[in-house]
Amino acid sequence: MIEFFQNNLWIMWMIAAGGFLVIEALTVGLVSIWFVPGAIIAAILSVWVKNFYIQLAVFLVISGITMFLSKKFFKKTKSEKLAESNDLLIGKTALAKTDISATDGKVIVGDVYWRAVSENQINEGEYVTVTAVNGNTLTVTKK
Repeated sequence: MIEFFQNNLWIMWMIAAGGFLVIEALTVGLVSIWFVPGAIIAAILSVWVKNFYIQLAVFLVISGITMFLSKKFFKKTKSEKLAESNDLLIGKTALAKTDISATDGKVIVGDVYWRAVSENQINEGEYVTVTAVNGNTLTVTKK
């Protein structure tokens, strides 16, 4: 069996690519997708180059390049989406769950609790409007 794989390394590389795809499908975030192109290129290379260590080096280099490129792309996109989704809260109506002052308070927007601050004192139970988002803190005014 070992001899078979030594003579047909492309099969091992394709099994590895399939395994990486399955792992990626079973996870929420990007975990192994960048290994798939590396394994496929190593499988293609194994048809002409029989040295496993050269194939492994190509696999690692291609996987590293795709990891670098995808991490750079997705990291930027993820932070932009987070900022955009927080901006969607501006103008929303919230319910004060505690008294809100210039330094502390809590509101609920939909079903999510947020830390809140306001220039004017707001009492628990009053409805407020979100005017700004600063990290995980909402700035609110009386409705």
